[in-house]
Amino acid sequence: MQDAIEALLTTEPITAREMADKSGAAIAVVRQIMTTLEHNGKAMGVGERPVRYCAPAKPAKVLVRADYQAQSSTRYFRPGSYTPPSDETFTLPGMDDTVEDQ
Repeated sequence: MQDAIEALLTTEPITAREMADKSGAAIAVVRQIMTTLEHNGKAMGVGERPVRYCAPAKPAKVLVRADYQAQSSTRYFRPGSYTPPSDETFTLPGMDDTVEDQ
């Protein structure tokens, strides 16, 4: 059913009721499918009430957790050197290792 609803999406806005009439699905089912399609970046809601849906002009890429890649820490370990680059560091008052004599 989701494929049939997705096929109805064009650049022209269409309401959930119009999609339900064309696909033969219940309006509640169409709205649920539209929520899923909006979440996946395959549809977008436009206008006020009644909300009209259309296909985005350019498909939005939705990042999935598996797409995330942490920055490599190899920039700190250059060949022949195992010390981090000499970036300026700041120490807050009271946070250094020195001990004051009392």
